Amino acid sequence: MNKEKLEKIGFGILGVFVLVVCLYSFLFDRMEHIEDRNGASNNNIGIITNSQIIKEEISQVGMKFSKSNMEIAGFQFGGVKFHSKKFSGVAPLLQTNLLFSSNYSFTIYNYEIHEGNFGLYVILDDKIIDVLKPQEDSTYYLGDIKGDLRIVAVGESANFEFEMTHTDYDQYYHYAWD
Repeated sequence: MNKEKLEKIGFGILGVFVLVVCLYSFLFDRMEHIEDRNGASNNNIGIITNSQIIKEEISQVGMKFSKSNMEIAGFQFGGVKFHSKKFSGVAPLLQTNLLFSSNYSFTIYNYEIHEGNFGLYVILDDKIIDVLKPQEDSTYYLGDIKGDLRIVAVGESANFEFEMTHTDYDQYYHYAWD
């Protein structure tokens, strides 16, 4: 056989392999939404366990976000808006390692849960130290802390929105900020 025919056969086999992998992931490996079983008036997480949250064992479906930046007189302002009409699973939002003791803070604003179960979990060194509830715009001061700090969104068929600011956007754990 000549080289050209072998290349065509190789590309054909590669194409079939890619098609099979895509078809398999589409049919069998999709994250399903987690049902809200504790009623419309209760927004607390009911099915996902603390262990699953800490280990981020459950994938997520439905999270959307957008980044806004504005510069005024040389200062950067902006944040990240997270929202979804139907979100289920565990999604990491921020991950940073504080090597030295730090008075760490971040601001959550326009935080609303419209339906389903939802929570923003603050995890320090694999321990849940807080679950942030919707309230008026708040800056959260975590005091003099050091270690591996993570903020994760956890939802069960949740319809929510909130915005978050943080001093260093490069520390956001993210999918792709583009």
